[in-house]
Amino acid sequence: MESNLTHFAASDAHNTTTRGLTMQEANQFIGDTYGNEMVCFFMENAQFCWMVKRSLEMFPNE
Repeated sequence: MESNLTHFAASDAHNTTTRGLTMQEANQFIGDTYGNEMVCFFMENAQFCWMVKRSLEMFPNE
């Protein structure tokens, strides 16, 4: 994050029975360490990436 190479925060949440989802804690840490603006940036960037991926799936030849 210090080198501006992080695009979003994510969780390895496909197995929540043995590993809990800790995004709230991660966002709290990021906010405390880098500011709430960084939390918002990561969340907006993740949403944008999801929308781009979705549009590429819907219109693969465009």
